[in-house]
Amino acid sequence: MVTSIELSEQELAELRDLTEQSDSLEAIRVAMRDYIRYARRMRLKQLSGQVELIDNWGIWVGFFNRNESAERITVDPLLDDDRAAITGMILAEILQGFRRDEQADWVASSLKGLHDLEPTWDDWRVAAKLGRQLVANGHRLPLTDLAIAAIALRNDCSVLTTDPHFDLIAGLKRFPLKS
Repeated sequence: MVTSIELSEQELAELRDLTEQSDSLEAIRVAMRDYIRYARRMRLKQLSGQVELIDNWGIWVGFFNRNESAERITVDPLLDDDRAAITGMILAEILQGFRRDEQADWVASSLKGLHDLEPTWDDWRVAAKLGRQLVANGHRLPLTDLAIAAIALRNDCSVLTTDPHFDLIAGLKRFPLKS
């Protein structure tokens, strides 16, 4: 499909500058991808309090079920600043909590606006090592929690969760829930 867009030289120059692309066509592509991610994040904010999530992933339950929740107050600025990330494991946990496919599909399309951090081979090895260390200390954590921790450690990310399992993982940064 071919689409024509009329932009002035000044607009193209600004796009190239903002996207840090020297090629005008690539600058337009990057700007469109960034805008789509932004629009999905803003749509995700609009879903807060509008759909019912019945199960799993505590932060997202509060975000989706209660419009003025601490979760919403905490997550909104992260969405605004493009600082929220998700993994496939979290996505699956969120989506299985919806009763209706239509709601799950709508939320899934909005969650595409978040950064996608997926486990690498080394993340799985770190998760296994964390698991062995914790079992040696009398704590058995779900593999998903261990994998999420390994991903966060590799990417130097803070984890926003109410799950106390994550308090057991040395070196893992936690993002505080605002009240």
